[in-house]
Amino acid sequence: MNNLKDENVFIRSISFWTLSKYTEWIAAQGKVDANIMKDYLTEILKAMMENNTQVQNSACTALGKAISEYAQSIEPYLSDIVQVFEYVSNNYQKNNLANLYDVIALLAQNVARSKIQDEKIENILMGIIAKRWKESQFNDIESIYLVGNSHRSIFNSCRVYRFSLNRIGA
Repeated sequence: MNNLKDENVFIRSISFWTLSKYTEWIAAQGKVDANIMKDYLTEILKAMMENNTQVQNSACTALGKAISEYAQSIEPYLSDIVQVFEYVSNNYQKNNLANLYDVIALLAQNVARSKIQDEKIENILMGIIAKRWKESQFNDIESIYLVGNSHRSIFNSCRVYRFSLNRIGA
């Protein structure tokens, strides 16, 4: 984990890749010592906000792996994660934006619907997607697909949760 703070961009980038391969171990250790998962996610979120696109990409990919395999372990940090998404969505270039939208879709698909349904989190996620949709060039099929896929995932998470609450009278 110390290499995530290294001055060398390549060492930081490869360290995120390496640690993402040990997500299962990090999540298991996080059950024993919550600081391990917290420290890992803190470093990922800091790196996502860096100016170096390679580090951004590696950190975003590592977060995607953590979300897809151990969403429950990251739920306590959901608010921080979504705030970072909001910040980086204004700064990322096309390739890293594509990666970010994939991670947003993973988040919506894997985190408990009750957490995504939280009004603040839902508004931030939908705001990111809506802003990018408005800025999309209609001849840029890839961007439209990625934005649409993320929107669908968020919408389905929120809608299904609300539908189930309505069915039980909550």
